[in-house]
Amino acid sequence: MKLIATIAAVSCTVIATSTLAAPCVLSTFDKPLPGATNVEWRHADVPSARAPGVWQEGRIGDYVYWLYPTGDGILAESKRASEWRINFVCDSTIGECAYSNIGNPSDTAQDIAATLGRCLLGDTLTEEDILGPEDVVTPTVEVLPLVENIETSETTSDAQEETFQEVPPPCGLALLPDGPPILTLQRLLDRAGIPPGPLDNIMGPLTREAIRDALGEDAVDWDVEVAVTVLDQQICATMN
Repeated sequence: MKLIATIAAVSCTVIATSTLAAPCVLSTFDKPLPGATNVEWRHADVPSARAPGVWQEGRIGDYVYWLYPTGDGILAESKRASEWRINFVCDSTIGECAYSNIGNPSDTAQDIAATLGRCLLGDTLTEEDILGPEDVVTPTVEVLPLVENIETSETTSDAQEETFQEVPPPCGLALLPDGPPILTLQRLLDRAGIPPGPLDNIMGPLTREAIRDALGEDAVDWDVEVAVTVLDQQICATMN
């Protein structure tokens, strides 16, 4: 059983048209999003076909975000136990993004998600574009007096280590829009790099063959939701 990661290099010749712009965080995704805090450049040792191994995550105002080179993005209330989430997929070749909401995000959150989509499409953004003029704050620098002979306790060290524990990035189902079970399974297979044929919500021979390749011969007889759960766990295990 193997999860196959495919990296395709495609070269195109464009005549009398402009080239597609890189995202506002650069094609390497290591330029911080304007106005963002707690920005991290992350990578996975075992990337999947549709989720290359680099991405950027951070915080915009009261929300957390993830941006991927695949054109995928997520905006959520928090990294854990979020009551809502906005998934979006952007296609720079047509200059459009598709958004899907899970839960009930606020109008402000949806506006920020739309702006993050503009970033993935290559728009040049400022802090004001993302946060709005009322939320842009000019940073101030506070000069603190020199403190000598600082003593640290083992308790303080343990508390700091717990505070900065790494939070796993979203993966698998967390990156997919809602859909019927068979279509969700096909999307997971595609994300794992095992083509299931057309994403048509039909359990055809190509989908069954992809299930065998990903989960084993017996998996074709499993309930679809069980296959979704097991494959989701496998995909996330390769990224964390």
